[in-house]
Amino acid sequence: MQRTCDAVAIVDRGRVIRQGPITELLAGTSLVVEIECSEPDRVPTLLERTPFGAQIQVGPDGVAVTLATGTSRDVIAEVARLLVEGGVSLYRLQEVHASLESWFLEVTSRLEAE
Repeated sequence: MQRTCDAVAIVDRGRVIRQGPITELLAGTSLVVEIECSEPDRVPTLLERTPFGAQIQVGPDGVAVTLATGTSRDVIAEVARLLVEGGVSLYRLQEVHASLESWFLEVTSRLEAE
């Protein structure tokens, strides 16, 4: 759908919950950074005292750091600096762009919680 449409709307029980151009809707998503490094288990400790409000998931393929919606991209450089200063070698640090599907799941999961 993301490749064929310019705008979308989510309808719940006959009521439009969110609508607009896809680019604007995706601009309001959280910032996710994937990290491959020498010591993934140390990443949560090095980032836990930061003011970013990051959610950190360590997995077999690396670390995913989710930052709050509206976080400046400058925070990515700060994350890299903190890890390198903490003695962690970075192999890859990449911003992951949200897809329409991930945005939809984020919005609808919040609706279920309400």
